Amino acid sequence: MDLRLSDNYLNYLSEIKDLYIEAFPKEERKPLKQIIKVCENNQGRIIPIILNDDFVGMFITLDSDKDDTLLIDYFAIKDGYRGLKIGSRSIDLLNKQENKTIIIEIEACTDGANNIVQRQKRKNFYKNLGFRQTDITVSWFGVDLELMSLNKTISFNNYIRLLKSIFPANYVDSNIKLA
Repeated sequence: MDLRLSDNYLNYLSEIKDLYIEAFPKEERKPLKQIIKVCENNQGRIIPIILNDDFVGMFITLDSDKDDTLLIDYFAIKDGYRGLKIGSRSIDLLNKQENKTIIIEIEACTDGANNIVQRQKRKNFYKNLGFRQTDITVSWFGVDLELMSLNKTISFNNYIRLLKSIFPANYVDSNIKLA
C-alpha cells in the first residue's frame, strides 16, 4: 500500500470539492474560493491524500511562516477508505513532513451534543495519535471547537497569532472567542 501526500491539489480539485461537501456540515464550511485564495497566498495548503494513485482523502491546512505552527483546518478520508488506518498514517506522514506543532479543532464534547458519541470517538482518535488536550475551547462563528495539539502544547494566544498571520486581525477578533 503506497500512501503519500500530494503537493498538487489542482489535479484532484473535483474530488476534493465533493469530499469537502460530503464530510463537513454546511455551517462548518468556509467558501472553497476563500480556501483556494489562502493557498494561492502561501498561507495554507490543500493536500490530497493518495493511496496507490487513487485520491482517498485530504488535509486543508493553515500555515504561518512566522512560527512553527500548522493548523489542520479540515481533514477527511473518503467513506470507503475509513477504518483502514489511512487517517492515522496520513497524520503521521504530515507530522514527519512538516516537523511543526500541529493544531486541530474538533467539535466540543459537551453534554447534550446530538452526536456526542461521534465527537468522543474523534477526540480519542487524535489522542491515540499523540495529540494533547489544551483545555481551550473557542467559538468560531458560534460553533464551539476544542483545540488539540501535537508536538507542543499551545496557548490561546499561539492559536490567535497563527490566525492573525493569515486573516485580518479585525476578522479574527470579531469571529473567534474563548467559549
